[in-house]
Amino acid sequence: MKKLLLLIVLGLVATVAFGQALQKGNLLRIHYLTVDLDPDVTMNQYLDYVKNFHLPNYEKQYQGTTTFLLKGVRGEQENGYAVIIHYNSMEDRDRYFNDDGSSTDEGSAIVEKIMPTWEELNKLGKTTTVSTEWLIL
Repeated sequence: MKKLLLLIVLGLVATVAFGQALQKGNLLRIHYLTVDLDPDVTMNQYLDYVKNFHLPNYEKQYQGTTTFLLKGVRGEQENGYAVIIHYNSMEDRDRYFNDDGSSTDEGSAIVEKIMPTWEELNKLGKTTTVSTEWLIL
């Protein structure tokens, strides 16, 4: 619980810092990352790819989203990493994902478009995530 609360606070700070105004009805999906890098890959290489290629491609394809890469700097998740995906509304999210988390037809078409960036990311190491969606009340 502390981990998620910390990620929410960091997400809100990051969102405000980048000029996004959070509003009631916005949806935040917070992914806590666990990364197992390939032996010849550094964390800086991995983070550079996520920040400069993977997340911008995600935003480009999934219209109505903004993404943020976070690093824990203090507390329980110090030196941990997370990604926040900001949707303007649950309806924006629902364009791409069904209630069970599977992709809609529109979402499936996007997955095919972004698959090359996922494949490149997988060459750097294995990433697993735990995530929760948070509705701003």
